Amino acid sequence: MKRTVIIILILSLVLSMFTVNVFAAETSAPVYLKLSSNSCGADGTIKLTSSAGFSRIYIEWVGIPGRWTLKADGNETACGINGFQHEYVELPKDVTEAEFFMPEGGKIYSVSAFPKDGRPLPEYIEIWEPQPERADVLVIATHPDDDILFLGGAIATLAAKKGWTVEVAHLMGYFNKTPVREHERMHGLWALGVKQYPQTGRFDAAHEGYRLYSGEWKGFFAITEFVTELIRRFKPQIVITQDLGGEYGHIRHQRLAAAVADAVEKSMYPDFCPASAQQYGTWDVKKTYLHLYSKNKIVLDLRQPLEDLGGKTALQAAKDAYKKHVSQQSGWFYVTDDPNDPRADEINAAYFGLYRSTVGYDTGNDMTENIVSYAEQEHIAKGKELVKSALESKAGKVFEFIKSKQEGGNGI
Repeated sequence: MKRTVIIILILSLVLSMFTVNVFAAETSAPVYLKLSSNSCGADGTIKLTSSAGFSRIYIEWVGIPGRWTLKADGNETACGINGFQHEYVELPKDVTEAEFFMPEGGKIYSVSAFPKDGRPLPEYIEIWEPQPERADVLVIATHPDDDILFLGGAIATLAAKKGWTVEVAHLMGYFNKTPVREHERMHGLWALGVKQYPQTGRFDAAHEGYRLYSGEWKGFFAITEFVTELIRRFKPQIVITQDLGGEYGHIRHQRLAAAVADAVEKSMYPDFCPASAQQYGTWDVKKTYLHLYSKNKIVLDLRQPLEDLGGKTALQAAKDAYKKHVSQQSGWFYVTDDPNDPRADEINAAYFGLYRSTVGYDTGNDMTENIVSYAEQEHIAKGKELVKSALESKAGKVFEFIKSKQEGGNGI
């Protein structure tokens, strides 16, 4: 077995400065240091040192970081620009020392560092792409893990399609209640093959308290406002969300599904939720799918191997992704596409229905039927532009030829 050189980080506290001594070790399994949320002060500096050198750095922050600076080899790199909770930074070359100048209130959960030695990074390293201006698919789930349990097979299938962008958003945020669930959210989606950075929830789970019509929730309309804003911001061609019946009767699942159903009927009108209409413009979603919806049913095939997932099926990817939600493993929940499962009518990840469409009904079990991805649309548009340019150029040459003949008195 090839042994991989990695960097092991050891933290020591020196007054207000945090120094991480880094040394090389040979191991067949990746190792990284987890720091408690209290081990890094708001104004501290972390220093990484290694005689072996490193250039690939992966940080998991306790919360969403502000902007921070990485200083190495006499150069400063501005980081935290995208506001990623899980952030990857790659330096041009290996260095033996680097300093993190932390943002105010910034706290690190874990750090990994690796040399530029040609070896692939461990699978747990997440290199997120920025959120797209336009997403082919927008998936909206209530809680982190709902996206995996009920919508994960669809997410994995669509994320594996070449040129398709999949943006996932959640209703609930857990930074102030169970912060580890925010990390699990990221780990789970990465395991599904999602590359676009997800949208965290607007509603604080620490204050949820089953208050669906008062307080921070501002009633059902607040959820609809949030969903409408997501639709107008990401301009999806396809929207996927949970069951109107709340899968197994969960009231917040029901509220989200109802809000999505409401929003897709009205997001094209500027007087509906006018604030987001002014900011992003209006939008009419082409296709909307609801989990377990009883009309216009489709049954996804989640058992085909997906090249982008190393040959895994969408079903297996969803099952593996759910294991990333370690804090939720004590419950009865599981991922299934088995029609004979006793809970198939509540949780089957293959069952969906087309709630609304502006492009016609499905004739098969493909959510992308009658939809051309944004990437393909751009490719087609560029092709047409090239043809147009070529024709115009040819027409211009013909015109010049005719003109020259006429000026020469030769006629045509």
